[in-house]
Amino acid sequence: MEFGLHSPYFAVGAGTLEVDAFRLVADLQYLDLSRNLISRLPRDLGIRLSRLQTLNLSANTLTELSAHTFAGADRLTVLDVSHNHIQVSGCLTWW
Repeated sequence: MEFGLHSPYFAVGAGTLEVDAFRLVADLQYLDLSRNLISRLPRDLGIRLSRLQTLNLSANTLTELSAHTFAGADRLTVLDVSHNHIQVSGCLTWW
């Protein structure tokens, strides 16, 4: 798998990822943000990454998910949020 800004795959190491960084990688299909201490996601993540198929958010510090976050991510088929501290109340459907 080839990684980089000109490929459909992009991996991020530990640190902070600015929301504006998604403008550079709008064609991403696979995004690995695991182990980054991410506690919140941009509300419009799905719109910014509408071609995303796989999103790995495992082993972060997420405590909640919003259906609005993934609105527009119609191609998303794999979402890994394992090893977070997510509290679920009500229905979480966004497809």
